[in-house]
Amino acid sequence: MNDEQTTMKPFERVVHELKTWPVFFDAILSEEKPFEARKDDRGFEVGHDLKLREWNPETQEYTGRTIVTGITYILRGTEHVAKGYCILGLTGGSNSQASLKYRLESTQREFDKFQDAHAKLLIAHIEQGQHLDSLRTQLREAQEQYGILKRCSELQTQTIEELRSQVARLTGERDTFDERMRIVVDEYNDEHKQAAKLRAELSQAQRQRDEKQKALMDLAVISVEKFSKLESYVIHKLDCKVTTDDVCSEAECNCGLYALLNP
Repeated sequence: MNDEQTTMKPFERVVHELKTWPVFFDAILSEEKPFEARKDDRGFEVGHDLKLREWNPETQEYTGRTIVTGITYILRGTEHVAKGYCILGLTGGSNSQASLKYRLESTQREFDKFQDAHAKLLIAHIEQGQHLDSLRTQLREAQEQYGILKRCSELQTQTIEELRSQVARLTGERDTFDERMRIVVDEYNDEHKQAAKLRAELSQAQRQRDEKQKALMDLAVISVEKFSKLESYVIHKLDCKVTTDDVCSEAECNCGLYALLNP
């Protein structure tokens, strides 16, 4: 089981927990060995802490002793260091003055970082509050616009209903007008037919009148002729040898009475 681990909490220092054999543990504790050569697989960075736990390879157990030290320098990627490994510069044992000073400075830096982060969070909170106020204002404006649009929609609906009512009324009036026009057209057609009939009757009456006038003219001509003959008869009556009142029936009579009575 691998007991080496790295722990980190928000705004806290990164701590790498590592096994250390007794000979190396004592050298670091006495500050004779201010460095560590380790496999570069933990993401070591300057400012991180190392928690070195003494490990007994014979009993395969931890002895219970620990050293907390900080990383002050990292050497990696050079010809003097094998690939995949690094050399870590350390501050010394947990109780050394250098270690305490380093930890104090590191703690101060972490505190400064925490203050910076806190200030940024505070600024972000203020900006967020301002943004929320802006959003509230926009929401109120949107609600007002929605109210205006709703009223406009209601007015539009009311107007549409009124227009539909007017259209229905005008449609009824148009139908009534169409019915009246149909009646008027029918009456006009009937009157036109009657007028045509009257014109035909008038034309026939005119023809009959003309015929009667012609007959009357002919009768008048005949009457004039008969009147002339009657006048001749009267004259004959005065001059005729017949003394009686009988009508003259002799064809040879010059008075012409015979011809008048027997046309």
